[in-house]
Amino acid sequence: MGVVKKILIAVFGIAIVTVIAVAVIIATIDPNDYREDITQMVKKQTGRDFTFDSIELSLYPNIGADIQNAKLSNASGFAEKDFMKVEQISINVAILPLISQQLEIDTLTLHGLNINLAKNAEGVTNWDDLIQANNKPEKSTHDRSKTHSLDQLESLNFGGLDIRNGQVHWDDQQAQQKVNLTDFNLVTSAITFGEFFNIDLNANTTVSQPELSSQLTLNIDVKVDKNGQFEVKNLTQTNQLQGKVIPVEQVITELSIPTINLDLDKQLIALPDITVNYSVKGGQGFPAKQVEGVIKVTQLSANLEQQVVSSNAVNVNYELQGGETLPITTAMGSVKLENPSFALTRQTLSTGLLTLKSDLTGETLPNGKATIHVTAVPALDLTKDTASLTKLVIKAVDVQTDGAVHVTKLTNEPNVTANLNVKQFNLRALLKQLKLDIPALNTMSDTKTLTKVAAKADVTFNSKNQAVNAKNIVLTLDDSKLKGNASVKNFDKPNIGYNLDLDKINVSRYLPPPAPTQKPVKEEPATDIEIPLPTELLRSLTLNGTFKAGSVQYDKLNPTNIVVTTKGANGLININPLKMNIFKTKVDATAKLDVRGKQPKYAVTLNTKKLPVGDVLIAFTDNDQISGLGTVKANLTTSGDKLSLIKQGLNGTLYANLINGAVKGFNLAQSIREAKAKISGTKSTANTEELQTDFSSLVGNFTIKNGIVNTNKLEALAPFMRIDGSGTIDLPKEKLDYLVKTKIVGSDKGQGGKELQELSGLTIPVKLKGNWSSPDISLDLKSLLGEKAKLEAKKKLDKKKEEVTKKLEEELKSKLLKGLPF
Repeated sequence: MGVVKKILIAVFGIAIVTVIAVAVIIATIDPNDYREDITQMVKKQTGRDFTFDSIELSLYPNIGADIQNAKLSNASGFAEKDFMKVEQISINVAILPLISQQLEIDTLTLHGLNINLAKNAEGVTNWDDLIQANNKPEKSTHDRSKTHSLDQLESLNFGGLDIRNGQVHWDDQQAQQKVNLTDFNLVTSAITFGEFFNIDLNANTTVSQPELSSQLTLNIDVKVDKNGQFEVKNLTQTNQLQGKVIPVEQVITELSIPTINLDLDKQLIALPDITVNYSVKGGQGFPAKQVEGVIKVTQLSANLEQQVVSSNAVNVNYELQGGETLPITTAMGSVKLENPSFALTRQTLSTGLLTLKSDLTGETLPNGKATIHVTAVPALDLTKDTASLTKLVIKAVDVQTDGAVHVTKLTNEPNVTANLNVKQFNLRALLKQLKLDIPALNTMSDTKTLTKVAAKADVTFNSKNQAVNAKNIVLTLDDSKLKGNASVKNFDKPNIGYNLDLDKINVSRYLPPPAPTQKPVKEEPATDIEIPLPTELLRSLTLNGTFKAGSVQYDKLNPTNIVVTTKGANGLININPLKMNIFKTKVDATAKLDVRGKQPKYAVTLNTKKLPVGDVLIAFTDNDQISGLGTVKANLTTSGDKLSLIKQGLNGTLYANLINGAVKGFNLAQSIREAKAKISGTKSTANTEELQTDFSSLVGNFTIKNGIVNTNKLEALAPFMRIDGSGTIDLPKEKLDYLVKTKIVGSDKGQGGKELQELSGLTIPVKLKGNWSSPDISLDLKSLLGEKAKLEAKKKLDKKKEEVTKKLEEELKSKLLKGLPF
């Protein structure tokens, strides 16, 4: 008992002495007396100025310090005076556990923390000097491979962190961006190895360039084992985001992760389930009023050594409410990505099937609803800067599109290549289902049009050159098929090229049926017709293309073997050649449009043989004023944006050589007969012939100047007469002034017949004047008949003289013969 008593007395004595020593130290030593030594030590280690208002020490039962208003100066060359300010710093370490090599640290308190981080225009940060000061190589021969890096902290018991009213400011002069973290609070429970501790965090963040703000809260339970394994559970995080740079008023997300397993030895992270609830409130410029839903990630794992992140599946569910600019009321659906895997070192993403399904509602949809279904296999390779969607299938409103999309130079001037195949569908039924009222659709002659539509093409898009190139185009429209290639470069000043081949088309099927013949009504004075052209667009266009068509049917026209080659730039467009087989002949033509000046200019040339002029006029004007078969040549120019100006500006030449035709609107033979009957007082024969003047040959050569057609040559051969014409046609006023000299030839066949035989040999001047569709016709037949009578009298007198002379000659001859001796 004596020994025990002595030991107890010794221990008690040591304790008494220790308490007395602590009391004496606290009573006699003021740590503020060492303020200069502390600041000099910090200055030596960091090169920064360190100041504080006061410091209080505690030595039992915990060794601790409480510092008020501590400040650490900023790096040289930065505007902010202080790098860090803290209103209160408190830290305590328990003494007795240290005897048994146990480290128990009380809660680290940082109240009023304010940190200013910055980067100057040269890219230097205001903490670079601190890193360099602490980056000196460490000399050690200790073999750390035999123990884990956390083994030395096995006995650590940390009371936690208590950071309140914190602020962190980031000023990046290079990026011209500022980030401010305010109302920052981070509180943890006691931290002990092998046991879960709680982390509670909240902060407000504002960002400039782009302008954003957010409110973040985070709560999580964490366990750290000495072998380096981490386990996280009950993670919940909410974030509310606003900003002028995002087209929404607000974004709210709620993140939930039940467990996170971390194995630092194996460098593995596993998250069995991740759930994110999100809500987006639309703003000005955003098509939807509200979008909300859930994102779920299953079996997410990360191999830090191999730097690979993968998951079994990512599912995104959404519900959308349409806005004013979105033609749907609601959209509900999901996006599922199977087996995504991203390799960080290779920067590649490989996945299984991507599936998108969306159920839509809205007044414009068939029966108020529709379903969109998309499947594809995505891939991403950031090292090669490429991405792709293969096995792409899009199904929407009875239309299916198959294909693939490949992107190169993904992050810098992307090039997109797409192989698309739109399966055959009924466009008429689709438009009806979508309740799209298109008047032209309802007036088409054939209600079976637009029932078979399909398209296929290989399309490439180059963002740098703003170019789209479509190859292997196959477009099906009912019974027609268009094939070829087309391209567009530079969208601001489009450079368009194409080579297209159409097999056949009946244009009349897509137009309204001909209007029924109506009774003629009194014509109103003709009004001028404007001919608008997209002048600015034509000036910016560059064109180079050829269009071919096997057969085009339009009303009475059915041209075949059509070739149209177009070239143009800067407002000057040439079509050369323009070829086709039409009206059982071949037509060669050219055309030119020039919109570089104030008024558009036009030029046309035409060269064709064996052209049925009457058929052409009927096809284009429904009026065969002239008929006949032959050669027609034209070289015409004009200008203007109105029909009147085009008529006034018409210049050029026109040549026609026709056979077996007629000029309709007047019957020259009948006009002569009627005039003759009036003069002779006889009754004219009833006119049973058409109101036209037949000809077996007609040759005309004309010069046009400022809308006035001048006749260089006009000759016609008719069954009973020869015609020679001269005069002018005023196109702007639609009037003519013509003198037709008609020479009657002896014939009892054709127009005129025997009634005009007695005028044989005479040349009759016929005047045509007035409106060209119904001109006034006048001829001076009375004087011609007087001349005819004088000629007949003279002939009779000459004949009588001849008879008398002959008779006298015979009598004289008889008398003379009688007087002869033989």
